[in-house]
Amino acid sequence: MKKIIIKILKKYKIQFVIVFVFIAINIYLLTIPPYIIGRIVDLLYYTEQNKLLIIRQVMYLLLTAIGLLLARLPWRYTVGLISRGFEKDIKNKLFDQFMKIKMTNLQNTKNGELMSYFTKDIGEMRVFLYRIISLRFTNINNFSDCDI
Repeated sequence: MKKIIIKILKKYKIQFVIVFVFIAINIYLLTIPPYIIGRIVDLLYYTEQNKLLIIRQVMYLLLTAIGLLLARLPWRYTVGLISRGFEKDIKNKLFDQFMKIKMTNLQNTKNGELMSYFTKDIGEMRVFLYRIISLRFTNINNFSDCDI
């Protein structure tokens, strides 16, 4: 089973790279708002003189928020694509294995148990893969950013 899972995940290596890049962009963009907010707070001491600078900094903050949105959408979408494709491929492999089993062996197994394999168990694997991809790639990017 481990070899089957690795073989299926190798199909999605380009998508893994895309996820990694967008997570790196997201983490970088997350470092910008505290800097901008710090500058805004510093400018608030002389509000009347720095009104245009404050507005400019608020605009930078809004642009950063839009950039975060534009970085997170493809990241989440691609992770969803990977996990759904993985689920489909695993279900196809499981179905192929069921087709190879003799009918006499399947008659002793309850229908609900077989349906459970196709729905709940594989669905749990999809959710687990989604979380693993998001969390592990985020952790890897966080550690690489700390080194920089």
